Amino acid sequence: MATNTAQGPRILDLSKGDYVFQEGNDAGYAYVLAEGTVEIVRKSADGDQVLGKVEKGSIFGEMAIIDGSPRSASARAATDCKVQEVDKKAFLQFL
Repeated sequence: MATNTAQGPRILDLSKGDYVFQEGNDAGYAYVLAEGTVEIVRKSADGDQVLGKVEKGSIFGEMAIIDGSPRSASARAATDCKVQEVDKKAFLQFL
């Protein structure tokens, strides 16, 4: 699933249906979607509820880094995609 580059941030190669992170996980990274589409989903009594979709070039998963709480939703690949990890230090420097 994940590949490491020799230098720089890690790129995750995801297949449709793979999770970037799951609801309740601790947050170590925010992510930038390089290719494909990612769905933000939450568990409900009726199954997974899609809250939104992330498009190429968008940052997601940043709220848990900002507030230090566990992930409030899951991020799942809606298509095959490539996602770049952004660690907390780099994200905060970006802000």
